Amino acid sequence: MIPWRLRFSGVRDYTPTEMDLSDKDDHILISGPNGAGKSTVTFCMGGVLYSSKVDIEGLKSNNLPSDQTWRAKIELLFKNDGEVKVDAPLYVQFRLDIEQKPGDPVKKEFYIEEGDVIDQWQRSTKFSSGGNLNFSEYKNLVLYKYAVDPDEFYLIWYQKEVNQFAVMHTEERFRIFSEMNGIDKIQKNWEQSKELVKETEQ
Repeated sequence: MIPWRLRFSGVRDYTPTEMDLSDKDDHILISGPNGAGKSTVTFCMGGVLYSSKVDIEGLKSNNLPSDQTWRAKIELLFKNDGEVKVDAPLYVQFRLDIEQKPGDPVKKEFYIEEGDVIDQWQRSTKFSSGGNLNFSEYKNLVLYKYAVDPDEFYLIWYQKEVNQFAVMHTEERFRIFSEMNGIDKIQKNWEQSKELVKETEQ
């Protein structure tokens, strides 16, 4: 699963934005001065994937009048390609619709949209707090069916978390890095193989 496109509107004071992340052989670097929107981009990614590290209300503009309804939309599109492919069509999009009327709590609706042609979805599944499918089921599908870890994906992109990662104690940093890249499993399998070889030689 390769991140392919990010779109958002109604987020903070930014105009509707579309970011092209496509090309599976490229690495994407998001850079810029303070206030350019780097953190906003990563908050959007974490928010639409339902990361526990992102507070959705942090995406609301501080300049929105108190008597005005806040509406926002975030879409993160993946191409089902690369090293990790899943049992799904060629494109999978995660979408978050947000609405907050004056004096009311934030209303969220998550969607998973799938199809072989971008924006021509063959299936769209809705997740809401009072619906047939809830937010926990959404997050479980993102994590286990589509193999995208919301918190780790957010950690990779978010500069502040990366800075914290850089100043961690060496052993803790290696432990997290090993889990993120499966090195811990490789090491465990290698140790088990060594034990089997010893038993065979005896």
